Amino acid sequence: MIELWGFLFASTVGTIGHFLYKWSKGNAIIGFFFARNESIWSHLKLGITPILLWSIVEKRLLINNSNVWAIKGFSLIIFSAIIIIFFYLSKLLKKENYIFNIILFYVAIFGAYLTSFLLFNSIYIPFGIKLLGIPMIFLSIILYIYETIFKPNYLIFKIPKSK
Repeated sequence: MIELWGFLFASTVGTIGHFLYKWSKGNAIIGFFFARNESIWSHLKLGITPILLWSIVEKRLLINNSNVWAIKGFSLIIFSAIIIIFFYLSKLLKKENYIFNIILFYVAIFGAYLTSFLLFNSIYIPFGIKLLGIPMIFLSIILYIYETIFKPNYLIFKIPKSK
């Protein structure tokens, strides 16, 4: 049940987060946590930010599990992989459209929370998940800082050209 609430929280916050930077007239703090532009990275932040926020709630208030950070970090990998793979696949197939991208966001959030649910309810957490999960959280934080300081325009940070 906790992961269902997490899915609803991440979906809602991520959806609102898509518009917050513009609504806030370019507030730097909002821009740090949510989408500033239409780059892949900005769209990844729409899921990563609420997943990390909900992880804090889960760790502090709801779940007594020593693997919370590893599981949540691994769910970030699932979220990011779904977004990146299907976004670039749609570009490759020249089937890009807004409805697909919106559905893709919710599917990726669902995939992340389904992964969390399955791992929280499993008896054994594989070592690979522990090995990858926590570094993914640190990598996300590093990318937030890197994007804010350097404002790169390549790879996942590249702002797509308008049609």
